[in-house]
Amino acid sequence: MTDRVAAGGQSPTTLALTEVIRILGRHARRDDLQPAVEPPRDPVPGWLRDRLIHTAGVDAEAVDTMTGAQAMERWERFMTTGE
Repeated sequence: MTDRVAAGGQSPTTLALTEVIRILGRHARRDDLQPAVEPPRDPVPGWLRDRLIHTAGVDAEAVDTMTGAQAMERWERFMTTGE
């Protein structure tokens, strides 16, 4: 990567990019540096979001904080008990 940037000449942009690569390279060599891994999100399908909001009367902000499984449980409760 450094060689490719160096081939671009000595413009302010390539000099800044060279410095960034140098800094990132130094950090990347550290053994304790690990990428953060977010747990996979279980999104609420659009059709279910719409039904919860427009049919079951659930607040949109509440639906947006639910996982897909939580939204399905809420929909099933509405369909079976009317709650």
